[in-house]
Amino acid sequence: MVILGCGYVGTRLARRYRERGSPVSCLVRSEDSQSDLAAEGISAVARDIATGPPAGVELGEPDE
Repeated sequence: MVILGCGYVGTRLARRYRERGSPVSCLVRSEDSQSDLAAEGISAVARDIATGPPAGVELGEPDE
């Protein structure tokens, strides 16, 4: 399960999936949130998609 935007609801959902033994990966905004989830055994990547792509990533033009 991949959860994008893992705030209050997403975190609860991630915990449920983890409790059931399912692999879970989350996208969170802050490194603090990433650390909190990691402490619970949940894989997370800290990235604020509202600020654009990470350094070195170029997005192409959308397909028509």
